[in-house]
Amino acid sequence: QAQITTFIVVRHAEKMADGSKNPELSPEGKKRADALAKILNKLEINKIYSTNYARTQQTVQPIAQAKGLTINEYEAKPQAEFFQKLLQENEGKTVLIVGHSNTVNEILNILTQTQKYKPLEDSEYQHIFIVAKAKNGDAQVLNWNYGF
Repeated sequence: QAQITTFIVVRHAEKMADGSKNPELSPEGKKRADALAKILNKLEINKIYSTNYARTQQTVQPIAQAKGLTINEYEAKPQAEFFQKLLQENEGKTVLIVGHSNTVNEILNILTQTQKYKPLEDSEYQHIFIVAKAKNGDAQVLNWNYGF
């Protein structure tokens, strides 16, 4: 029986419009991060990965804290080799990855070995993509929207 590895891929929550290159979450974004933590709290999550930006780190901080997990950092530009290694190291486990509007699609394309996912619109924060990846490379994706 093939081991299924589950990747939960989300975009960071709403950010402050302060003109900086590394804005923190807005009050609405903090509410979304808390909602994400409540949604994911009943799932077994083995690892959490975030880019080193404040908005991505803050998006997964509530769930990391609830699960007692460390937030591991990865490069903002997704690399296929990194995700292959992640798959090997976490076979049969569940990994939460937070990215950006222009990287969530790249992560999904790498994990599914397709080119069908496009960048998210600036206003799209509500998606939770659940990727069930088999060892043989087959992948199924569920796109679930969440609000708060």
